[in-house]
Amino acid sequence: FFKGKQRRFEFQWQFKLKQVPKGDVCFCAELGEPIEMGIVQRALTSTALRFVKKMNPGFSYYLSDSYDRPSYLSFPVGTSMERFTAT
Repeated sequence: FFKGKQRRFEFQWQFKLKQVPKGDVCFCAELGEPIEMGIVQRALTSTALRFVKKMNPGFSYYLSDSYDRPSYLSFPVGTSMERFTAT
């Protein structure tokens, strides 16, 4: 799996769903506090996230600097992971 690649780590998750989902299974993360970044940090972060979105159109994100709307990222597991097995 790592041969010939620049990978340094791998995530493996196993979980059991109570019922079969009707749509895509998504991984989502939300921050409880605003992100405080300078102009350069925000530009670099936004560029990196736009690149990820270009590579995976299902990817969604929002960077917030206020408590009104939390920062988050979300992506469909089936299109974002190299291997996904449902049994």
